[in-house]
Amino acid sequence: MPVMMRAAPYADFPERLADKVAEILLMIGVEEPKAHQEWLGMKEFSLGKTDNRSVLGTMKQFIIDLTYASPLRPIDLNEPVSLSLRLVDSGSLILSEFSPRREVLKLFGSEKHGRPKKLILVPREREE
Repeated sequence: MPVMMRAAPYADFPERLADKVAEILLMIGVEEPKAHQEWLGMKEFSLGKTDNRSVLGTMKQFIIDLTYASPLRPIDLNEPVSLSLRLVDSGSLILSEFSPRREVLKLFGSEKHGRPKKLILVPREREE
């Protein structure tokens, strides 16, 4: 699940990360008790680099999604929460049925609580 936030100040990053994860979980439709349990579980953790190519590929895909985002849905790069919410609905070039939101909701058993996707209709230009 993409969680965008400023890293600095580094001293309180772990607490802020747990808070931000819980906030995003609630915003995408995870039930409050489950989001709270995740928040509690994140109070003890360690940071490290990854050699997992899947994680790195996903991060690259997020960059591509933001780079080529639709002008119909402007992105505020100064609002990390809105970036997270935008990316949580991004797809996968490899797995057509994948979206971070759908997978997170499945993991938390909250599939029925997710917000419905909006359909945006764009009028075609008329031929003259």
